[in-house]
Amino acid sequence: MIAGSKGPGEIEFDHPQVATIIGDFALTLILFAGGLDTNRLGLRDCIYKSRSSPEKLKK
Repeated sequence: MIAGSKGPGEIEFDHPQVATIIGDFALTLILFAGGLDTNRLGLRDCIYKSRSSPEKLKK
């Protein structure tokens, strides 16, 4: 968006399909990297607490 037609780069760009593909690819990389950096023990605790009944969490 910064380097587009009205941005400081003044690059002519009129291909919304290419922009969509680039954006989808970037989002995929971001989500993949976030999944690899997730602390497994913290995730396990979170899943356990979400599956527990509210009475068990009050203790």
